[in-house]
Amino acid sequence: MLNHENIKPKKCAIDRPTDAMLSFLSKNFALKNPLKQHNHFVIFDGFFA
Repeated sequence: MLNHENIKPKKCAIDRPTDAMLSFLSKNFALKNPLKQHNHFVIFDGFFA
């Protein structure tokens, strides 16, 4: 879906990710060092760029 919409994974906010999901994102998309928000979402470097 992201490829079809031409959106990079770093531009997505993820709601309450599990440790397994964070590991998956790190391994497959090189998304490391999540920035946890007060509303339980997680974003990554490059989200606002």
